[in-house]
Amino acid sequence: MYLGRMGAASGDVFPRGVIVLEVQPAMAFNDQGQREEGQATDDKTGLGIWMLTGIDVQGLDPDERAKGFRGSPEVKVRILSTTEPEIPRPQSGGLGSVVEFVGLMVTPYMDADRCNGQSQRCRSQLKYSFRATAIKPFKN
Repeated sequence: MYLGRMGAASGDVFPRGVIVLEVQPAMAFNDQGQREEGQATDDKTGLGIWMLTGIDVQGLDPDERAKGFRGSPEVKVRILSTTEPEIPRPQSGGLGSVVEFVGLMVTPYMDADRCNGQSQRCRSQLKYSFRATAIKPFKN
C-alpha cells in the first residue's frame, strides 16, 4: 500500500550524513516486473533515477547502536536527475565522501509480503524509501 511522498530535511533523517559507496543508474522494470532496457525514470517528474548506496554515519556509532539504532546502517537513496550526480571529494582521508541530500522525500509504504493467510498474525511491516533531487558535501 502506497502512502505518498513527504518532504524531509536531510539533517533530520541523516544527522551525521551518509558515506557514499557507489552511484549507478537504476534498472527499469515493466508492469510485470521484468527487466527492461535503459534507466528507470520517476513516474511523477520523468527524471532519470540514480541509485546511491551508502552508509548512514550515525549507524556506525556504538553509542547510537546501544541507544537503539536498529538494522543495517546501509541506505539506498534514489537521486532524481537528468545527469549522473557528481560525488563530492572526500573531506578526510580514509573515508569516502560524506554527503547530505537536497530535496529529500520519504515514501512510507506497507510491505505485506509476509501476509500469507496461514497464521493469525499478518506480520506486515511499515517500510520507507528515500528520494532526493541532488547531493552535496555534508556540513556539520
